[in-house]
Amino acid sequence: MPKTGGTFVEAALERLLSSQKTLYIDTATDSGRLKLRAKDQHQTVSQIPSVFRDRPIVFTVRNPYDHYVSFYEFAWWKDHPGDTFDERRIRRRYPHYPEITYREFLEAGFDWEMLDERYIESRLARRLHDAGVGPLTFDYIRFLFDQPDQVLENLDCYLSEDHCRRASNIHFIRMERLNRELYDFLLSVGYESEQTRFVLEMDKIYPSWGNKKRTDDWTSYYTPDMKRLIREQENRLFGMFPDYDA
Repeated sequence: MPKTGGTFVEAALERLLSSQKTLYIDTATDSGRLKLRAKDQHQTVSQIPSVFRDRPIVFTVRNPYDHYVSFYEFAWWKDHPGDTFDERRIRRRYPHYPEITYREFLEAGFDWEMLDERYIESRLARRLHDAGVGPLTFDYIRFLFDQPDQVLENLDCYLSEDHCRRASNIHFIRMERLNRELYDFLLSVGYESEQTRFVLEMDKIYPSWGNKKRTDDWTSYYTPDMKRLIREQENRLFGMFPDYDA
């Protein structure tokens, strides 16, 4: 998923596999022996070819409070007008857009009618609104599941960390413990400690594009009512990862 440490994971995997006779397909850069360029770096479980569906999947997740701050500061929505918000509607509500506050960013993002049709079709937006699904929860649905529509029909059945592990052989690793949990994952799939110990010592890696402002202290962006807003909108996501609900 975007903004969850994928650049770090890809760098670690490339370093691990570059000296081995192992096929590694990097969807983000032109590095690697086989260059299979994808339209989008951030691809979904449903896009994995069926021949590889039995392989372990490592999926990075991030504290939702921190995740939203990162989206705001990365400012893709600001640098690419119309990609996220309906420009006409958001300017009507916030004449000073795109110079909106973090609170205004959240309020606009949680209003499905404020999002552009290119970001999400209005019919699907209404369906998500009626189901009480927040934008970040929907991102998890579309990234994790083969048939997102089926998930929307039975949210409480599908949206649990245990279900995802069982159904898709997915191994979740937390971004805030990325070095250790990626290292542990690699050990679990058969790599030796001496091959992978470098992962524990790697520094953070940031994408070369986008806003460079670092948001390590996400707590400073929140008042209690703003945290409550995210908790209400993304309640099913916190149900999947209750350790983040603090």
